[in-house]
Amino acid sequence: MNKFLQNLIFSFTKPPIVVIFGPGCDFLIKMISHILGEEKKILMICADSNYNKDNLQYLVEKSSLPILAFLENNISPALSNILGLIKDFPGKGFIISDKNFSNFKKIKNEAQCRVFTFGLLGEANIFATDINFTEEGTNFKINYAGHIVPFWIKKKISEKEINDLMAAVLISALNGMNLVEISQSLKNFDF
Repeated sequence: MNKFLQNLIFSFTKPPIVVIFGPGCDFLIKMISHILGEEKKILMICADSNYNKDNLQYLVEKSSLPILAFLENNISPALSNILGLIKDFPGKGFIISDKNFSNFKKIKNEAQCRVFTFGLLGEANIFATDINFTEEGTNFKINYAGHIVPFWIKKKISEKEINDLMAAVLISALNGMNLVEISQSLKNFDF
């Protein structure tokens, strides 16, 4: 299918889009796809400092729900390129970032849309507490928007994976799922 036809179809369907910067992007996409399931159509893109700004800007502007996600600190060298995308990011969208991202304040100052944070600290918009690693797996509680929901993972996972999971949970919640549904869907996720 040629690019013109793809853009035309995208313009009419206007699916939600998630643009992810940072390592672990493929894992995050796998997790979000598992949580949202087949019925929720969402376009997910792993981006880096070499992204095509014009094409990405077009997709973001036409999307019904654009989300820009920053996973870790090591995208700092590309930040000057990314700040242009942040400045032009539509007000209907969301930018989410790891609470520990060193350039978070720059992002928040440039953004014209809502900005949310995730992490393992209570200062984030969505965060994990009461983390327990057992022989049966990992369990913890996720706190988001005044709600606390327990999560059970049938495998021992690292704090880094829990942090990435916070991003997936936040993106899924912004796409209309509640924490209980998300928790249930992750019980059988293969980390």
